[in-house]
Amino acid sequence: MKNKILIAGLASVILLSSMTGCVKIVKQGQEATLTNEVAFDAGTNVAGIWESAAIPELTGKAVELGALLTEAKGDIESLADKYGKRAQGADSAVSFTVKGSAKVESVFTESAAGYMTITVDGYTGPEVLKLQTGSVFKGTAVRDSLDIIKFNDYKNQVDYAAVSTSIHDMIKKTVYGNVDVKSLVGKQIEFVGCFTLSKNEELIITPVTMTVK
Repeated sequence: MKNKILIAGLASVILLSSMTGCVKIVKQGQEATLTNEVAFDAGTNVAGIWESAAIPELTGKAVELGALLTEAKGDIESLADKYGKRAQGADSAVSFTVKGSAKVESVFTESAAGYMTITVDGYTGPEVLKLQTGSVFKGTAVRDSLDIIKFNDYKNQVDYAAVSTSIHDMIKKTVYGNVDVKSLVGKQIEFVGCFTLSKNEELIITPVTMTVK
């Protein structure tokens, strides 16, 4: 009678060595112990560069939002080569790093992707300007605006995406913390942030620093 072998689940990874004939069983999630490869930790990666490198880079190259919009005259992409950055080649979306002093006009918290609308001091153009407040942040504008972060520096697309998620986690902690965003209506703020251009009529900016006056 033939023996029946029942393999239950994928709880273990079995590696066979053709040279020794040995069988080594490694628990799932511990495969890197065989190669001494350290698993990528996006949170640690971002924490290691945020205050020391990311924030100085972004604040250093941020352009005044009002001045950018005035110069663009309704065509922000025309300034891509002058102020913008494309994360992955000439055909990718362009992101901008901006700063400004603004008044908070309204706050929207009815969904996880919250935001506040602002008016920038000294600028009266028609664009709708939004600062994301979370808890969910749309897009990858901050990651894509940083020169110190390059796709080829990461093992794969999963790690690269995890960096953006960890950046947003950092923003939740350092920009908003315990701030009650609803209390900001009518107040003046100063901010540095990034947006990826989608349409000229509405800019969705992810702040990396914000001061409430």
